[in-house]
Amino acid sequence: MIATREAARQGFFDRFASWLGETKLAYLGNAAALRDFRVQLRGNRSMLLFGLYLAVMIGAGLVIYAQTANAGQISALVAQNNLLTFYAVVIGMLGAVLTIVTPALSATAVVMERQRHSLDLVFSAPVTARYYLVGKMISAFRYTWMLLILSLPVTASCVVLGGASWSDVLESFGLLSMHALIITAISLLVSTMVSKPVSAIIWSYAATAAYLIPATALSAGAMNATNGPFHMEGIQAPFWGGLSPYTVSAMAGTYSSIGGLDVPNWILVGGLTLLICRLLLLGAGVALASWDPKLIVKLRSTSLVYAAVLAAWVGYAAVPSASSVGDLSVFGGSLLAGSSVALLLAVPNVCCFGKDAERRLRPNGWFSSRRMLDGTPAGALPFLLALVSVGALGLFLGTFLGSGLTLGMPFLVYVCYGAALVSLFWAVARYTSSYMLGVRTARVGVIVSMIVLLVLPTPILSALTPAGIDSEALTVWDLFVLRPIGATNTHRVGEALAYAVLLLAATGIFAAWAEKNLKEKNSGDRPDGPIVA
Repeated sequence: MIATREAARQGFFDRFASWLGETKLAYLGNAAALRDFRVQLRGNRSMLLFGLYLAVMIGAGLVIYAQTANAGQISALVAQNNLLTFYAVVIGMLGAVLTIVTPALSATAVVMERQRHSLDLVFSAPVTARYYLVGKMISAFRYTWMLLILSLPVTASCVVLGGASWSDVLESFGLLSMHALIITAISLLVSTMVSKPVSAIIWSYAATAAYLIPATALSAGAMNATNGPFHMEGIQAPFWGGLSPYTVSAMAGTYSSIGGLDVPNWILVGGLTLLICRLLLLGAGVALASWDPKLIVKLRSTSLVYAAVLAAWVGYAAVPSASSVGDLSVFGGSLLAGSSVALLLAVPNVCCFGKDAERRLRPNGWFSSRRMLDGTPAGALPFLLALVSVGALGLFLGTFLGSGLTLGMPFLVYVCYGAALVSLFWAVARYTSSYMLGVRTARVGVIVSMIVLLVLPTPILSALTPAGIDSEALTVWDLFVLRPIGATNTHRVGEALAYAVLLLAATGIFAAWAEKNLKEKNSGDRPDGPIVA
């Protein structure tokens, strides 16, 4: 028995040492990052671009300062406010530059290798997808810090004039680099999923916008909740106020109180950044090395853990503080339903299948809980429902721990609504895939259905009625499938329940059509018998 324990302990330490060595090699001695670094700084082109960037930054800083500085005599308070405004605009300009430059740096990193047919050569060596992607991320992150360091002449002038301190500048740089790291991970994920550089750039900027728009809205809401000015140093503020590169100057120096301990928000934002990047890199690894079944298992299990933890944190920190806006159960359920809508972005890749793709994406049934983590079509619906379930459980427990309150029946209704919404588009994905026209065609069909059902109705219904979507009166907005989301009062619970029933009925119809099409495809008119899925 003692020998067995010693062997198990030794095996654990050996595995840990091996993991530590691989991590050190991936981050400190990455050959892909070293090669990209040499390519980035080869010739005079980089120096010319850096010089042009520095000149533009200095010129823009002078223009901004000239606009914020007033002529004549002004009070010390007005002068200080002008300097704070100058610093906020400079940091916001840096955030805009990183938002524009970062996707272009990493969007073509993988797709260009694929076009040059060098990926097979790379993976013929003992190189893992993680090692390769980390190298690409390090090379883009290094470029980001070069841009930040080159902006020091402008940001240093803010310190000299008194608009900020060096700690503010360093913390702002750290937050900006974290946002650039997230955008880099998004662009790398896109680069592994497309086949052309132009498509990679377009979709990278689109995905970046899809991340920044809600993140900026969330950050602005956090700042409004604290009534914060341009600079809120020493103020307690929700950490998600730092999730946008355009609110960095305001969030530098703020903190969150966790269990009576004041934690700087940059630490919380940094931790969340690492979690997001890990998830995105796992997704990129699955797209890049689809032959490795361990990656898809790790991706899905990590997604389930993240969903539970994030929902618990939201329930602990956000739901109790919003109890004054309306019914707490409705508010929590509306948050969960909104998260289910965001989950729909994964449906095309998770649910679509076809015989033109790798073996993992070939039809093998419609529902199998044992297949939930292996990435096959039979495990798609169980995985999506598991994400909704762990999110609901985490939100419920987090709210209870944060306020001692429980989410009641309206919350359960919204859980059913979110699950029904996800199930509908799963059925649509199976229906479009059942024609066996190819995985890409099926994914396009799902995306088109999402646009038709979720995006286009908004401008059309807005033109038909002057009433807003949150109006309590009976309007054409009642025909919109996302009408129950965003509610804080109980009058939306009945609509959520009605839509849940309708969505489940539509799910059954599309799923039945999909199975009928699959049976016809499998039976076929081939003389040598049916096609085996």
